[in-house]
Amino acid sequence: MKTDLFTCGLDVTLAVIGGKWKPLILFHLAHDTRRYGEPKRAVGAVSHKMLIQQLKEWETDGLVNRVDYKEILPRVKC
Repeated sequence: MKTDLFTCGLDVTLAVIGGKWKPLILFHLAHDTRRYGEPKRAVGAVSHKMLIQQLKEWETDGLVNRVDYKEILPRVKC
């Protein structure tokens, strides 16, 4: 995210959480740690590609923390 484009905190906030799916995903992640499939099922119509893309953007921005448990059956929490 380029910080030179922002004039105030509201600009940054809208850049981080703005979009079609981000508010819904954030709502379902806000209160507890979730496995990947939980927000996918809760939001429903979001594609795997879009959910992964949004979560990776938030991980880069420091909004979510991804934990990979390195198990045979993959388990990742956001």
